[in-house]
Amino acid sequence: MRRVLRGIAAIAVAALLIRRLVPRPDFLPLATRVDGPPPADAAGVIVFLHGKGGGLEIAQRMARTLREAGLPGNVSIVLVEGPYHTWFGHQWGDTAAQQARSRQRLRERLHELIGDRGPPPDRVVVAGFSQGAGVAIDVAVEEPRIGRVASFSPCRSILRGELPKRGDVRILLAHGAADAVCPVEESRSLAAFSTTRTGRRGTSSSTDPTPSLSRSCARSRRSRPIPDTGRELTSP
Repeated sequence: MRRVLRGIAAIAVAALLIRRLVPRPDFLPLATRVDGPPPADAAGVIVFLHGKGGGLEIAQRMARTLREAGLPGNVSIVLVEGPYHTWFGHQWGDTAAQQARSRQRLRERLHELIGDRGPPPDRVVVAGFSQGAGVAIDVAVEEPRIGRVASFSPCRSILRGELPKRGDVRILLAHGAADAVCPVEESRSLAAFSTTRTGRRGTSSSTDPTPSLSRSCARSRRSRPIPDTGRELTSP
């Protein structure tokens, strides 16, 4: 009996390790939850990417906050879960190669959801928090269907040097000045870089380094939601 119990325990531990260490299989689409109408039929689309250690449940809180703030019902909120695991949640990858694969899978998922229809780029927003904020910026560099970015407390943007290629993208950068995990300097440098490289204020980013925008944005308690996809996301 003890051998049987030890065997069951070993199988359970192995299953847990596989669950936590093996990414979501490539033959499966990224785990997704849609709040609102189908993206292909919506007046606007907001794609939200959680931070490291997050997941669909935490992202759902952001969707509720957006609706409570007055986001119209004809706007689709697409919540996507990162394919890699942490011990307590999901993420978009620890290496540049992993994040590149995450972005490719994210773009594939968006094409599946939006297809050849859907709203124009200026009404398709990709938003993210922390690690997801950097991924949001990077996927906007690569995906022409995305015309707006809302980046909350980004840790880093791997493709920041390619931002000038998407001079038509409007970017909002919001970051807590007291953020000890992802320092506000990342957003400040992104804003300065964009303004310098594009030379156009309308296509550059601007920061909102307020202490109130803290890490609690991950739980949507003090986040600054996107009011609607019809407004500019670039601060003056």
